[in-house]
Amino acid sequence: MYTEPEIIAAKRAYIKCYIDGVRERFYNGKRIGIQCNPNKCKAPEAKARELERLKYQLKKKLDAGWRPILSAIITPPKAVSATRAIKEAFNAMSKEQISAHYLRQVESTKAEFIAWLAKKQKILITDLQKTHIKEFLSQFTYSNHAYMNRRRYISALLSRCVDEKTDNPTLKTDTRNCPPKLNKPFTSEQMKMVLSELKNHHSNLYLCALIMYGCGLRPHIEIRQLTRSNLSEKMEIISLSGRENKGRKIRSVIVPLYVRELLLEREVDKFPHYANIFTGSIDNFQYYYFLTAWKRIKDELIEQEIITEDHTLYSFRHTAAINVYRKTKDPYKVQRFLGHGSLTVTLTYLRNLGMMVNVEADEDLPDL
Repeated sequence: MYTEPEIIAAKRAYIKCYIDGVRERFYNGKRIGIQCNPNKCKAPEAKARELERLKYQLKKKLDAGWRPILSAIITPPKAVSATRAIKEAFNAMSKEQISAHYLRQVESTKAEFIAWLAKKQKILITDLQKTHIKEFLSQFTYSNHAYMNRRRYISALLSRCVDEKTDNPTLKTDTRNCPPKLNKPFTSEQMKMVLSELKNHHSNLYLCALIMYGCGLRPHIEIRQLTRSNLSEKMEIISLSGRENKGRKIRSVIVPLYVRELLLEREVDKFPHYANIFTGSIDNFQYYYFLTAWKRIKDELIEQEIITEDHTLYSFRHTAAINVYRKTKDPYKVQRFLGHGSLTVTLTYLRNLGMMVNVEADEDLPDL
């Protein structure tokens, strides 16, 4: 039994509710496994938005049966089996602010690794060596991508099982070179035809595509979770906190006119500050919403010979990167536009697009 969570707007604000007759206060999202700290927000609007989010996520947890007394993460003792330690590490990881897609990939590799361990004599986590990891990874040498993906996910799990004095055995194993995948951009004609189809058949995907192209944002985390409070009063700037974008840094991007016009047409400027720009409420679409929508319409676009199999949802971002670079001839502006952490990443990105950006004004944005 619990009472409805209530926002207490004190100097150090919190969410209050009674759970099984005990008064509980939640100053941040640590106890429910999310990154949310309203009291660290300097702007009153940002603090109010985070309090609403904390209240909403707490309510969801309580509705699903979560209780504070059951939520403590159990740290396994050192002398436990590798299987148990891996399971505990994954349980701890699942409570962190990690994308659902990445977590599913880790879970799949965890299951493969535990199945492999079951065929061996009991191995303590403290006895797990490079040779064990190497033998497990040898099953996936048929593909460099398959090998490196398993290596990456096993390393993420084992990093949560070792202490500061113990090396992660995965880091001692060999790496494989993974050739970059072709990222095919749209031609000018393809871009017009694809956007026309999206506008007529899927308005949410159309808005997502325009923001990807015009603002350089990524669809699954950055765009999907945009709220009215991320947009300036006149819809000219999108501001993201470190929690709201892949780069984990505060980021602001200019909104081009063709995106602003669509936002105003959808009356996003009249939404409450906490409302998602797609749903109009505090709820977001599920992680794969845009990808699923794209896959469905992609088949029709291929059948009409508008695009090819090599075009993806990210082709909007790829096309924008090329157009910004051609327009500015400045890789630093491409870097800022795409939100990359370093210029090296941007140069690699451009090379993968068949090329060889600080976007600060409208004239630097890609034309539509």
